[in-house]
Amino acid sequence: MTFAELKNYPALIADIKRCREKIREINTFFIKSPSYDSNGISKSPTRHNSTENAYIENITKKEEYEERIKSDEAQIKRIECYINSIADLRTKMIFEMRVYDQKTWRKIAIVFGGKNSDESVQKIYRRYVESHPNG
Repeated sequence: MTFAELKNYPALIADIKRCREKIREINTFFIKSPSYDSNGISKSPTRHNSTENAYIENITKKEEYEERIKSDEAQIKRIECYINSIADLRTKMIFEMRVYDQKTWRKIAIVFGGKNSDESVQKIYRRYVESHPNG
């Protein structure tokens, strides 16, 4: 696991949301269009007309979004498994707050209280990633 992969977690969540919205838009296009039946099939009997080309283009985009979602979900699962495999509760909490909740180092240090500083919790995070690159 790399720092970049961990930092990418919120972007993956956002990308899945965006892709799902794009898929909904494509599905709505088929439902609302008088050129397609309720299954998204072109009503035009002629082959390779503009309606069919638009249909093929939209289906291709939909498939690309679905593949992107699968890829993003696989990366998310990998990150979550990495964090869930951390045995030390304190370290795991640091990772959860930083990766899932996007808390600053300062806010994480405040949660732990005592003599914890932003630098000390960041050091725990960095050392763990450097010493456990594969989980």
